[in-house]
Amino acid sequence: IRTITSWCAEQLTPEDRSYLHTFSPLLEFPLDEGRTVVCYHGSPRSFDDVVAATTPDAVVKQMLASSAATVMVGGHTHIQMIRRYEDAYLVNVGSVGLPGVNAGSPELPSNQHVRWAEYGVLSSETGRLSIDLRRTPLDMSAVLKAGTASGMPHVEWWIQKWENN
Repeated sequence: IRTITSWCAEQLTPEDRSYLHTFSPLLEFPLDEGRTVVCYHGSPRSFDDVVAATTPDAVVKQMLASSAATVMVGGHTHIQMIRRYEDAYLVNVGSVGLPGVNAGSPELPSNQHVRWAEYGVLSSETGRLSIDLRRTPLDMSAVLKAGTASGMPHVEWWIQKWENN
């Protein structure tokens, strides 16, 4: 996997790298009525934290101690989730590239037969909060063809992630 990560990094131009350096590890946006949304990768404290449906509240409390919001949106596990925690909603929108295959947390169960990209839509209007997790079908033939043509190392391993799901 490190070989693939290195290969991916080598595909970036200097302009791509400069653009990526503008990213913040934590984003906060206002919603209506004094509510806020905070976005991060693993947790507000660490890129690698795993916030899952089964993570004990005491552990979640440690991960979220530095941040508070009405909606807290993270990723890392590639598994869609909406979870209530105290007065907040914890959300993971899943993954566009490898949904349900646990790229960030191999100890969590994998979804089987995943053939879609995942995302979420958050809206807040006149006091009404809506969090929608969505999926859209993928053209698997096109996905596998693009991966095979990319020159990525270990492409056979990557293909089996899709074929075995």
